[in-house]
Order: sequence, then structure tokens, then C-alpha cells
Amino acid sequence: MKYVFFDIECANYVNDMFTICTFGYTIVDSNFNVIKKEDILINPHSKFNKIVLNKIIHYKEEDFLDKPSFAEIYPFIKELLTNKDHMCFGFDVGNDLRFLNGEYKRYDLEPINVKAYDIQHIHKLIKQLKTPESLSKAAMSMDIDFDSIELHNSKDDAYLTMLVAKELEKISDTPLHQLINLSNHIAIDSNNIVNPNKARSNELKLLISKYPERNKAFSFCLSEELEAKDKENDYVLIKSILDAGYSYTTRVNASRVYVSDTETDPRDETYLKRIEKHPDKTKKISKKQLLSMIKNKPSVKV
Repeated sequence: MKYVFFDIECANYVNDMFTICTFGYTIVDSNFNVIKKEDILINPHSKFNKIVLNKIIHYKEEDFLDKPSFAEIYPFIKELLTNKDHMCFGFDVGNDLRFLNGEYKRYDLEPINVKAYDIQHIHKLIKQLKTPESLSKAAMSMDIDFDSIELHNSKDDAYLTMLVAKELEKISDTPLHQLINLSNHIAIDSNNIVNPNKARSNELKLLISKYPERNKAFSFCLSEELEAKDKENDYVLIKSILDAGYSYTTRVNASRVYVSDTETDPRDETYLKRIEKHPDKTKKISKKQLLSMIKNKPSVKV
């Protein structure tokens, strides 16, 4: 198995889609030995945004004039990202897949069915961050030396993503191909590109909407860890909360009861800040206590 890390830069945003100008990638083996790294320049057949030229990419506009179009590079990209021996990764990779989807439409090409794993999200989970960090900030936080790397150079960004992944494997003492099992929100399929958190939110909204008679003033909120586990069980726990007549929210500050079995979950920070300001607003309980409450369906206030 080989790991493919890729990154894309765009020239402009035209007709509701981005025009790709560079596709960079780094291929390594499972021990992170570099097999190949390359930056492919693509003629975007669109004007370059001045900010892109002056502050982002490291090329001049004339460097792209004699380069192939995306349609010409498409067969190579398809083979690279769908090879059965390749596992694909990116940093905030949903954006890269959106860029590709736009080009499929622009050139009337068959969409490539890509499954890519997001190193940004894996990093957020392992470091137990409340919000995701940028590629450079993630690298700095793990003391990765990238002085020789040009940020926003697709090849270098792909390479730096690989270095971040390598360090995550080291500090977690878990092979990268196993780290992808941390959460069912890490993989993003290019045929259904939605922000993973937004997708989860939409699914919850749909479930909650089926309970119009719920007590909206009495809402539960699960920790991110419990919510992720519950997703794997088709929202069994959340559905039980709703069946008991209560409501559910993903916002700790909007909940009456916060459910968590750890003290390291990102939502715990929000809970701690809330009880500092409003100690009477929300109570924290364990999953075991929640199950007891649901079973007994208490009418007393928490």
C-alpha cells in the first residue's frame, strides 16, 4: 500500500467554480519513504486573480501558457487517485475535491470516484482541538521543520501534509492506515462532498424534525466522542432521548443536560466555560446516568 498526499491551487473563481492551475502530490510507502513528488502546472484557461499571482502561488502567469489543460491531465489524476494500491490524503481535502468536481463539470468529464482522508481532521482529533488548525500551524505545533517548504506550492503543501501525517503516526503510536478509523467523519467521497460536520448536523436536524412534540426547553447534548459513537449505531442514543420526549442539540450552551464520559472532549471546554458563567443552566452527567434518566423518563427538573 502506498500513501498519496495531494494538494491543489486555483487561478480564479469563475461561474461558481474554481479553475485549477496546479496539482501537487507526494507518494510514499507505508514507512513514509518518498517515492515521488511533483507539481503539475495546468493551464486554467481563465484569467488569474491578482491576489493569487501576487500573494499565493509561486509562479508567473506566463509559466502556464504552454501547459496542458485539466482535461489533458485528467487521465493521470484519475489513475493516481483511484489506483487500488493507493490510499489518498489531503489537508482540508474537501476543498481539493470541490475544485476537482468543478473542473469535471467545466470540461464535461466523468467525475472521479475518490475517497480521500483528511489529515486536518485526524490532527484535530489526536490533538483534541476545539477547532481545526491550518497546515502551517499544525506543523509548527508538532515542531516540524518546514523552513525549506514554500506554502501554497502544491507539491510542497502535499509534502508537508505527509510530514504532519508521519508525526501524527509517531505521537499516537498508531499506523496511519489505522488512524483513519478514529472517526467516521474523516473520509470524504468526491461524489458527495459536504463539510463532515455540516453533514452530521443535517442528519441530526432531519432526525429531530420527526419529533415535533418534543420538550424543546429540555435539551440534551452529547460529547463529540459519544455523538460519533452514536452515529455508528444509527443515532440509537439520540433517538432514545427524543423518544423519551426530550430534545437534542449539538450546542452545549443551548442544552440543559450535557452528557460526557471524559474530561478531554472538545465540548467539555464549552461546558466548563458555561458553568463558570451560568452554574444553574446546564448539568453534566455520564452516559450511564443518561440511560437511567431515559428509562425512568423523570418529570423532575435537573
